Amino acid sequence: MKRLLFITIGTGTKTKKGYINFEEQVTGICHIINSQNPDNIVFFGSKRPENADKNNIYSEDTFKQIKNNYFNEYCDSIENISNFIKFSNEHNFQSCISDFNNVLLKYNDDSNDIIVCPFGGTKEMTNAAVLCSGIYKKTLINKIAGFDDDGKIKLVDYELVDSIYEISDKDNLDKLKIAFNQNNFYYATRKLKDIVKLVDNKQEYKKLILTYDNWDKFNHEKSKSNFPENYEKIIPENKERIELNRSALEIICNKDENLRSYYILADLLNNAERKADKKNFDDAIARLYRSLELIGQIRLKLNYDINTSDINKLNFIKLKKEYDLNDEDIIIKIENKLKVAEENKLNGERPDKATIGSYDAFTLLKVLNDDIGLKFFEEKIYDKLSFRNNSILAHGLEPKTGREYKTFKKVIDPFAKQLYENIEELKDKTKFPKFKLN
Repeated sequence: MKRLLFITIGTGTKTKKGYINFEEQVTGICHIINSQNPDNIVFFGSKRPENADKNNIYSEDTFKQIKNNYFNEYCDSIENISNFIKFSNEHNFQSCISDFNNVLLKYNDDSNDIIVCPFGGTKEMTNAAVLCSGIYKKTLINKIAGFDDDGKIKLVDYELVDSIYEISDKDNLDKLKIAFNQNNFYYATRKLKDIVKLVDNKQEYKKLILTYDNWDKFNHEKSKSNFPENYEKIIPENKERIELNRSALEIICNKDENLRSYYILADLLNNAERKADKKNFDDAIARLYRSLELIGQIRLKLNYDINTSDINKLNFIKLKKEYDLNDEDIIIKIENKLKVAEENKLNGERPDKATIGSYDAFTLLKVLNDDIGLKFFEEKIYDKLSFRNNSILAHGLEPKTGREYKTFKKVIDPFAKQLYENIEELKDKTKFPKFKLN
C-alpha cells in the first residue's frame, strides 16, 4: 500500500515587516514529510494571480522553498514524488471542497493510505481539507511546529489524530444511546453503522440492539437467541436489569412455565407504555385492548382449562357439569360453536375450531361467578372500549390522544393486578434497560 500525504500550504501572514510564520510553515512541513516518509505528496495551494506582485510570496513559492529546504535539511529530494494542485478559488469554501474532493477521489482506493495535513493556506482551504478527511475517514495530522521564547523555531511532535470522525463517532454513539433509550432501534442500528473506530465491540452493541428490537416486536425466541453475552462492557450500569430481562425472556419462551402467561401480559403492558412514550397512542391503545383480551384468556385457561382460540369439547362438558351450567346464553352459544366446528372438521371445512371473543370470554367468566368476569360487567368496562373501537387501527378514523391512552390505562392496570397481584413486579422484570447518558 502506498502512503500518500495531502498538505495544504500557504505563505504565512503578510505584515509591513514581511511574512510572519513563513519559515515556521516550511520547516514544519519538511519535518512532517521526513517523519511520515510518504511515497507521494500532493501539495494544495492558491493560484498566482496574472498581475502578481513580485514582492509578494505565493503558495508556489512556498512549494519551491519546501523542496529546497528538505533537500538541504535531509539530503534527499522530494521533487519526483511531489505534485502541486492549485485551488480554483482559495477564498470560496464550496470551491475548495470541490477541488480537494476531486483530487482525493482519484487516490481513494485500497492501494493508497492517505494522510491529510491541513497545515497552511486560507481558512477555506484548511477547513475543506479537514471536512474531506472526515467524509472519507482519513487520518488527520495536527500542527507540528512553533517558536520558543527566544523567537527561534522549535519542532513540536506532530500528532496523528482521527479528529473529525472521532468527534463524529462520539456524536453517533451518543445518538445511538438516545435512540436505544427511546426504543428507536432502527435508528440506533443506523448510528452503529456510522461509527468508524470509537467502538471496538460493535458486535455486542449490535446484539444488544437486535435483542430488544426483536423483543419489542414480540419476537421473543429471536430476541433470546441474540441475547448479548458481554453486555457489561457496553452498558455496565444496567447489569442487574439485563439479568432480570434474561430470566424473564427464558420464562416467556418456555411454554411449560406456569408464570409464562403473566409475564407475557406484563410484557404487553410495557410494550403499550413504550408506544405511548413515542406518541404512538393508537398503537398503545391497541396493546392495552389486547391486554384486556389476554386477561380473560389467561383466567379461563389457567383456572378452568378453557382455551378461547380452540375450546376443547371434553373440557367444556366437564366445566358445565362442575359448575352446573346449562341454560345460560353463553353456554348455548359455545355448544353451538362446538357442534359447527365438529361438523366442519368432518367435512374438511372451516371453521373447524370453536372460538370465542373477549366479550364472550368475560361473559363466561361472569357465569362462572369469577371475580374477573364480575368486575368486567360491574364496572362496565366494555362500555369504555370506545377508546379502542374509535381508533383508526380498529373501526374508527380518528387518531387517539395521550389523554385517551391514560384514561384507558387506568381501566386496564387495576384489572391486570386483580388477575395477578404481583403484575408490577413482572413489569419491572420485563422493562427494557437504558443507557446512562453523559
